[in-house]
Amino acid sequence: MTVILDQVEAPPPPKRGFGLRSENWPVIRRLWREKIRGHWRTLLVCGLLLMMAGGTDAAFTFVIESVIDDVFADKDRDALVLIALAIVLLAAIRGGAVFAQTLMMQGAALRIGLALQADMFAALMRADHAFFVANRHSAILSRFANDANRLVGVLYNVLVASAKDVFKVLALIGTMFWHDWELALIACLVLPLAILPLSRLGRRIRKTSRAMQTDYSVVTDVVDESVRGHRQVAAYGMEAHERGRMGGALEQLRRSVLKQAKARALILPLMEILTMGCIAAVVIYGGHRVIEGEITGGAFMAFIMAALLAYGPLKALANLNAQINEGVAVSQRLFEI
Repeated sequence: MTVILDQVEAPPPPKRGFGLRSENWPVIRRLWREKIRGHWRTLLVCGLLLMMAGGTDAAFTFVIESVIDDVFADKDRDALVLIALAIVLLAAIRGGAVFAQTLMMQGAALRIGLALQADMFAALMRADHAFFVANRHSAILSRFANDANRLVGVLYNVLVASAKDVFKVLALIGTMFWHDWELALIACLVLPLAILPLSRLGRRIRKTSRAMQTDYSVVTDVVDESVRGHRQVAAYGMEAHERGRMGGALEQLRRSVLKQAKARALILPLMEILTMGCIAAVVIYGGHRVIEGEITGGAFMAFIMAALLAYGPLKALANLNAQINEGVAVSQRLFEI
């Protein structure tokens, strides 16, 4: 068990890459090797279910193309019933797949968190007296309860929500290239443009996440010391002093929370501007191609629908780097025990 001292001087920052520092990868690999890899069967089944759900989202765009080209343009009344049945069938398939994979992955994330807490408790039972002298017991309790529960939440978001968004985006991007590869290339310009600012925001969130967890421990420590020493506080009239300590700890926590909230709040407006700018370029260029008769109105509307459907998951995936950095920061604190 490693003894952590708050006064240890921080080493120089390692080389960064895409928002994840090189020191993060050992933590990610350890978390995968010790806790996640054993659930590979669940991950495989959920991956297949997510592919099915993503495929139904892509199939909806072909339904829209058929509505415009076959029903509206060609006046095919018989196609209306088939299209309506296809919409209901696709919705049923997607709903069943999403329900099954969400339930399975939530259970897997919970088992991972409980196993991690069991390992932490076993490590505490093997610790010597020097460890408990060097580490405040309130900080240990904060890691055991708050950090472990937070890691379960991060794992659930990454393994369930983000994985679902990844498959959905891949299916929709493939559909966009199927409809018109030139328009798809224009729409995909948002991806490289967003990498640099998102990576910087991810590093900031990782730093503030670790600071925020430390500040939570300080608040817990102040409460614990005041409660345990309530007789001394009352005897020496130190109530004002203790209130001042708590006020300072809460103020520092407030600053850390606001720093992380500011970094997270910048992600969605950034993706909003970049994505809508690309869609506007697609509308101008694609509209001219429809007017010239190079593509049908149905194909163009199906492409626009695929781009708009991909917009929501892309906004969610913009937070993926932030969630990974937050999870790494929490995992590092847990693995230090």
